Amino acid sequence: MVYANYIAVHESWRSGDIARAFARKLEEILREIFEEYRGTVFEVEKFDKKRVEEISNYLKSQQKETREFYSTEDRNEIRKFLRISWYQTIGCKIFLHRGKKEPLVCRSPCLDPDLPVENWGNEEEEYWLMWYNKQDDFQDFSRDEELWNDAVRCVYIEILAKSLVESFPNVAEQYWKHANAAVDRTLHATDGQEICLGRFLDRHDGTLLSEWYKLGINVPI
Repeated sequence: MVYANYIAVHESWRSGDIARAFARKLEEILREIFEEYRGTVFEVEKFDKKRVEEISNYLKSQQKETREFYSTEDRNEIRKFLRISWYQTIGCKIFLHRGKKEPLVCRSPCLDPDLPVENWGNEEEEYWLMWYNKQDDFQDFSRDEELWNDAVRCVYIEILAKSLVESFPNVAEQYWKHANAAVDRTLHATDGQEICLGRFLDRHDGTLLSEWYKLGINVPI
């Protein structure tokens, strides 16, 4: 299992085929290097569909030539929305609660162990996880819950926590406990839920995407 992020973020790459070609080539290399490569997990920022709709309506109410976001926060919300849409175009799926069709939330441990230990809890952040399955590989959807558990531990324990423990030996034991506690809370919160992989932005959200693109605003993602 590979954890990757910031794929092909060079300006304009994601709006064309360069990013898609880059992702495919990256997968080829991973398959050559790692015989047991299963797929890639991506950590993505959460966004709110209702807020995206409100932002789009606000921009739509302005003159086309002078449209501007109300705030930096609004621009960032749209970037999160478009980023997940782009990940879906290259074949990524998001971990969902099957019944609610809402993404599962995971909590990232504090990523700055230099901060006072008592502040670590306040620095935890919530994210969604997306999965890119190895191409041409059969995926056993009955094991999506197991895959979710593996993905969470891969990102936050095997990669982030272990790297930071090594980099900050003076607080290694305390940070290791902090990171594992954050992961345990995530997995406990999703334990027993029906977990599946799917598209968060599906055909029912086509209007949301099409209305955004009609605005003609270029937002690098």
